[in-house]
Amino acid sequence: KSKVEAKAALDGLEQALVKQKNQLESCQQQQLQASRDVIRTKTELQAALQALRAAETAFQDANIKNELLHGKVEDLTACIERTEQELNVGKVAWQEADHACNEWLQEAEAQEQAVRARMESAARALVQQASEPINRALQNVQLAIALLEKTLQDKQAELCSLNCDKARIQNKLQQSKSQVNEQCSDIRCAQKQLARQKDEFRTCEAQIQRSKESLERIKKVLEDAHEKRALLASLCCFGFVFQEAELVRQADEMSSASYGSFKCFSAGPASCTSSASAPPAQASCGVLQAQPADLQALFQQMFAE
Repeated sequence: KSKVEAKAALDGLEQALVKQKNQLESCQQQQLQASRDVIRTKTELQAALQALRAAETAFQDANIKNELLHGKVEDLTACIERTEQELNVGKVAWQEADHACNEWLQEAEAQEQAVRARMESAARALVQQASEPINRALQNVQLAIALLEKTLQDKQAELCSLNCDKARIQNKLQQSKSQVNEQCSDIRCAQKQLARQKDEFRTCEAQIQRSKESLERIKKVLEDAHEKRALLASLCCFGFVFQEAELVRQADEMSSASYGSFKCFSAGPASCTSSASAPPAQASCGVLQAQPADLQALFQQMFAE
């Protein structure tokens, strides 16, 4: 009986040992899994702590930025309020200034109209009082224009004649040069003739240059005369009255009578001859005395030429 009991006890111990070993193996496996879980959770905890620190830093940055923007918003709001107040004050001041300026402008326009009316009235009165001198001045200017136009025609004819003379002299020069080159019998006479013709050619060129300069002066004076005539004619808006056709007719008659027909030069390709005739200086003296000083000097120079 005791043997059986001992055997049973021994079997119980063996079973207990196997059970304990099984439990130990299970615990070891659980411990290994727990260790792995500890490592995994520790890694997750470290990552979570890092994310937390990053989130905390981002939170602090956002909070600081928010505080700064909040302060800036308050400052801008205060600035806007001050600006709106200044704008309202400026609008009121601008309305007052605009109203005052409009009143000043209306008063200035009224005064300007009054001054213009008085100036126009005074100008009309002066034009009426000086209508006779203005008319004489207009007649003189119109006469000057007519004389200048005739002088311009003569100068153009003179220039054409001088160009014809130049061409004729050039032809003679070519002939004389040919004679000299051919060594004719009377070589000295041919050389003298060539030298004389060169002098004539230079003289003709100088005359052409002077004629061109004189022609430009006449054109300039004629342009000035037209400007003076336009200025005098513009007085019609102040009541000055004159007959255009009659003025031109009288000026043409007086210019024809005083200037005469010189016909010193005949322009054209067929003939380039000149017949000298003295200008009617005595008939022109009375007309010249009625002209301005610059026109008198120009006409005197034309007559002298």
